[in-house]
Amino acid sequence: MKTFLFVYNARSGSLHKGIDFFHKIISPDTYTCNLCKITHGIFAERSKWKTFRKLENVEMKFYYKDEFEAKFGKKLNYPVVLDSRSLNILLSDTEINRLTTLDELIEIVRTKANVK
Repeated sequence: MKTFLFVYNARSGSLHKGIDFFHKIISPDTYTCNLCKITHGIFAERSKWKTFRKLENVEMKFYYKDEFEAKFGKKLNYPVVLDSRSLNILLSDTEINRLTTLDELIEIVRTKANVK
C-alpha cells in the first residue's frame, strides 16, 4: 500500500491553530494553505475528505510544516504531498494552490495512487 505525506503550510501548536482559525474567518482569501482550505472547514475536517481517507487504499499521514521539517530534516515549499518512501513530490505547492475543489484533490490523489 502506498503512503502519502500531506504537509500543510501551517505550524503546529495551539497558538498557531488559533491564529489560523481567526485568519480563515477574517481574511480567508489571504490564508496561505490551500490544502487546509480544501480539506477542512473553519471548525473541522470536511466529511467528504474524511470518508475518502477512510475508504481509499492509500495510507495518508499529515504534518504541519514544522513537524515535517523536524522529523525529516527537509524544507520544502508548502503545502505539498509526498511519497513517503522516496520523499518525491507528488503534488507541489503550485499544483495544490491551483486546486479549487475537494473533488479535484481527491481525483489527483486517486490518480497518483493508481486507485480507481
